[in-house]
Amino acid sequence: GGFLVIMEKPFYEKSWQGIELTRVANAELRSDKKLYSNFYKQLGQQKKDPVWLNNKLACARWLETNFFRELSPQAKMLSLGAGQGIVESYLAEQGHTIDVQECQQESLKEFHLKHPQSRIFIADASKLSTIPDNSYDLTYSIALDYVFDKKAYQAFWQEAARITKKDGKILLVSVSHLHPMAYCKGIWPELKTTLSKFKRKILRQNPVEEKNVFWGWLRGLDDHLKIIKKADLTYKKCSFGTVVAFTEPLRPLSLLRYYFDHSSTKAHNCFIFLEF
Repeated sequence: GGFLVIMEKPFYEKSWQGIELTRVANAELRSDKKLYSNFYKQLGQQKKDPVWLNNKLACARWLETNFFRELSPQAKMLSLGAGQGIVESYLAEQGHTIDVQECQQESLKEFHLKHPQSRIFIADASKLSTIPDNSYDLTYSIALDYVFDKKAYQAFWQEAARITKKDGKILLVSVSHLHPMAYCKGIWPELKTTLSKFKRKILRQNPVEEKNVFWGWLRGLDDHLKIIKKADLTYKKCSFGTVVAFTEPLRPLSLLRYYFDHSSTKAHNCFIFLEF
């Protein structure tokens, strides 16, 4: 509709979980499986950050409370981009039947030992040819969307819909949320950054991005909804909203309210829930 404004923008990261990304990166694209394999190999050798771990578990409880609790015991779930499977381990312990997908297998070694009954798919989440149509009652992803450019992100939604049953559900939780008002507030800093890049180019200095690793795309709800529309999915209901913290109640929004809701500008997370 008229509110849909594409404003996604790239972002760069120097480190994640205390690991210098320039040391594990071997390609420009952060979705490169070797990059993630190298990263998770190093991450597995160090103690988990308690703040990060608690946030993961809070997210798992939030998902269970708001979306998964009403699923039948026979329902099959698939997590796309499961990472280390921390959320998935929690859900499996609650009695859910859950399979996982990742672009590499390094991060899922511990999960596999704990939950050998869960199937593991090693593939690109936008190309899931090894998974048959109509396989899962609920397909979900957390903190995966940022790795895709527009074309791959559209393919991701189409693949998620293909492998989800005709009366199933798809849930996406983004932790790289970009709100329109926050975006507007960031115009001047962005302009200063652009001028700084121009100055560096004139002086033949290395640009800031070369010191970091291109890590993906920041998007707002508008961007997600626009790409879902382009994917031409046939669903009965689409719910969406923002989340400041995973300890707060579910707060679905209308698109108009989303634009003017002050708390939305503070939220680093947003969700989209499709019911077929």
